[in-house]
Amino acid sequence: MHVVVMDHQRRQKQPVLHLIRHGQGYHNIPPGNYTLPDPYLTPFGVEQCRQLRQREFPEPLHDSPGLPGIHEFPRRKISLIATSPMTRAIQSAFEIFRPILTDNHTDGRETGDQTNIPPPFIALPDAQESSTDACDIGQDPAVLARTCATNGWPIDLSLVHDGWNDKSTPGSRYSPASKAIFRRARDTRVFLRDAARRLVAEGLTDVQIVLVAHGGFMHYLTGDWEDAGKYRRRDG
Repeated sequence: MHVVVMDHQRRQKQPVLHLIRHGQGYHNIPPGNYTLPDPYLTPFGVEQCRQLRQREFPEPLHDSPGLPGIHEFPRRKISLIATSPMTRAIQSAFEIFRPILTDNHTDGRETGDQTNIPPPFIALPDAQESSTDACDIGQDPAVLARTCATNGWPIDLSLVHDGWNDKSTPGSRYSPASKAIFRRARDTRVFLRDAARRLVAEGLTDVQIVLVAHGGFMHYLTGDWEDAGKYRRRDG
């Protein structure tokens, strides 16, 4: 799932938010195995990411300003990549945006070309999936850091703190109760809004922010409850 949120009514360019659900994880293989702890993507899930990259975030065929490529949306326009800290979400974000996260870029200071700077790639605990199934409980920060290092995922885990994967302690911010999920969804929107404002203030004229998260959480984030019956909504 890839959803683009933007304002078409104003002539001035407005920040664009790309909402992306992770690719198929091993727990998604029918009929579903939700006891798998924090699963990786399946090979098909990796292929889904590759196809999304080619379809929605392609590179121009060449860089000549007088001869633009056939594609209108180079990946290098991405200003920020945020993701749930679940393994399948981080892996999806990395696979979709692998070229700009792994290429040898300059820092932009020598050439003045800011498009060569890799975008920030950060994990947001509030964007994790909502249930208490094993597949929806993330790894402790130190373990997650090793997982990312082992896989070569250059992600900023500074917001992933002890307790981010605690969904059972009474009063936990990460409780599966609907009220808690609504709060996290609201705070995620605020984080993305503030990030967009900061990037605009820094002088970026075409702000493009990505959030890779989960189907259940996306309902709370967007307020769109179509097909919400596929997810168990908890009250309280």
